[in-house]
Amino acid sequence: GGQVLLVAVSQSGTQGNLDVAVVPVAGGEPKTLNGDQDGRLSHAEWPSPSPDGTRFAFTSTHEGNQEVYTAAIDGSDIVRVTQSQGMDAHPCWTPDGRSLVFATDRWGGLELAVVRIDGTEVRRLTQSPGLDDYPAVSPDGARVAFTSNRDGNFEVYLTPLDGSGAINLSSHPGRDTMPCWTPDGKNVTFVSSRDGGVDLYSIQVQDAP
Repeated sequence: GGQVLLVAVSQSGTQGNLDVAVVPVAGGEPKTLNGDQDGRLSHAEWPSPSPDGTRFAFTSTHEGNQEVYTAAIDGSDIVRVTQSQGMDAHPCWTPDGRSLVFATDRWGGLELAVVRIDGTEVRRLTQSPGLDDYPAVSPDGARVAFTSNRDGNFEVYLTPLDGSGAINLSSHPGRDTMPCWTPDGKNVTFVSSRDGGVDLYSIQVQDAP
């Protein structure tokens, strides 16, 4: 009944740029919320609705560099959150709606950081020799699941939101990536190649080593 799903869809044919759009859950034509601006091609992607459903976070290159933004759910009132020469990607809200966790290469490698939605108080969350990406904050706001290859293979890790230390949750020779919490916070679902294909798996958080 009137619910929508935020997605990223291509609107430029072979030029391949991405726009953020809404699509009715029941099906229908997408309505672009954020796309090309001032006649310039841009990539707008990774929409993440706020906990209260009034805004969404996303990344866009419409100002030249890939930054994190928020906007009202109808695409108006666009606010730039990050200010960095590096690439900022894959924002995820904290449950209180006050902060965003995102991936960034501003420190050289791809790491996770936390920022207030007004752009203040940027705090580095991870520091590793590998790539840390695809953060997903737990429903209670205490932990972040993410993908990292810090040990030579892409695995799903968990870290407290204060960044006090990460543990390997998935611990498997396959490629494990793109984690997502179940609503009860007891399991993390992720994509894995461990059985030869690309499938979804779920693991209980208390089973972490």
